[in-house]
Amino acid sequence: MIGQFATFWLANASLLKNLQRCFEFVISLNKGDEFDGSFALILLKCYYVQAEFIDLIFDHINNLNQDFYYKKMGLAWLLSTCYIKFADKTFESLMKNTLDRFTHNIAIRKACESLRVDSDYKVH
Repeated sequence: MIGQFATFWLANASLLKNLQRCFEFVISLNKGDEFDGSFALILLKCYYVQAEFIDLIFDHINNLNQDFYYKKMGLAWLLSTCYIKFADKTFESLMKNTLDRFTHNIAIRKACESLRVDSDYKVH
């Protein structure tokens, strides 16, 4: 499934101009196996961490099955990117603590290690 989607995505660069159309499909990948889910989270990280999608991303994260290692890591990377761009909203989401302990700690660690996070926000 990932290979087909990646080929489709790259072959149709015009879809990058209409991310809304693809959002539901990307979200649906999280219902698949560990690697489809991880791929979907990385797509969210790369293309959807924008003001118009940030609340949808947090809603999705709150309902996400986090049983697999690579999904947890993808989610941690997604959250660290969200923190870089939307620190206050991401901090609020992390404080709700709907994540398992491992993912929560890795997301915080990735954000703290990032050189793109303002040092004032690393104090949180």
